[in-house]
Amino acid sequence: MSLKDYFSVRSHATSADISLLLLRFVAGLAFMFHGWGKIQNPFDWMGPDAAVPGILQALAALSEFGGGLAWIIGLLMPLASLGIA
Repeated sequence: MSLKDYFSVRSHATSADISLLLLRFVAGLAFMFHGWGKIQNPFDWMGPDAAVPGILQALAALSEFGGGLAWIIGLLMPLASLGIA
């Protein structure tokens, strides 16, 4: 296998593209819905006696809500996936 094979765009059916778009949309929407309550109160969504600092709670809320939005839009998918993970 040559280096050119790794960077070439593989052709596949349009139905596969539509299926992946639909899957990305549904999964991104699920992450946005799950992060919606957290983004409403980002520094204290775990409660007052949480062992996690508020800034880390805010980062978790932002990565879940913003990562879902990025999945829907298709913007920076690897970075959004890293934030969600």
